Amino acid sequence: MQQSHLSQWQDEAERQAPVILARKEQVTAGEAAIDQYAWSSQLKVTGRAAYGQAWRGGNDPALLGVIVPPGSVGGFFAGVQVKLPLYTGGALEAQRRQASAQARGAQAQLDATRRDIRLQVQEAWLSQRSSSAQITALRTALASAQLQERAALTGREVGVRTQSDVLAAQAQTFEVKRQLDQALYEYEYSRAALAASAGGLTSARLDEIGRDFTPR
Repeated sequence: MQQSHLSQWQDEAERQAPVILARKEQVTAGEAAIDQYAWSSQLKVTGRAAYGQAWRGGNDPALLGVIVPPGSVGGFFAGVQVKLPLYTGGALEAQRRQASAQARGAQAQLDATRRDIRLQVQEAWLSQRSSSAQITALRTALASAQLQERAALTGREVGVRTQSDVLAAQAQTFEVKRQLDQALYEYEYSRAALAASAGGLTSARLDEIGRDFTPR
């Protein structure tokens, strides 16, 4: 029952817990929305290009005193168009303030989620440690109960113990076994809960937990 330190589980949860990853995406989206309403983001630059061709007859007037013989005349045009709003009536700034407030709200939710996850991991980790300590104590108690049961059986054979003594010892052994089985179940449950809180409940880990419940 090797257990990692609490801080390792909490750090792992902050790295990969699905709910924290989702909150981080919301923060990123909120920060991107702020930049969307920045004044510099309103600058629109468009490139334009065109090409034209026309037929010029021999009777067309000369262009700038230059006589152009009949035939095809072509031209190419290229330029850049810049569009920037000079006045928005405060709408742009209002949208930016709203986006900033939403981004701060998303960050606050992320911080709260981190605290909640760390607390969940701590509770599951403490539960696992408690179950582990209980299992150790119950295994010791079971060994003692089994010794008492064997002593009662031996005592009955030699006539110093009664059948009632044997039944009482066997009942004690049965009860300790029941408590041990319950502690093992609680340990495996807290183990799964800890992995789920940290975002590491994989099929391989579930298979490992399942093997612990399989009689050997």
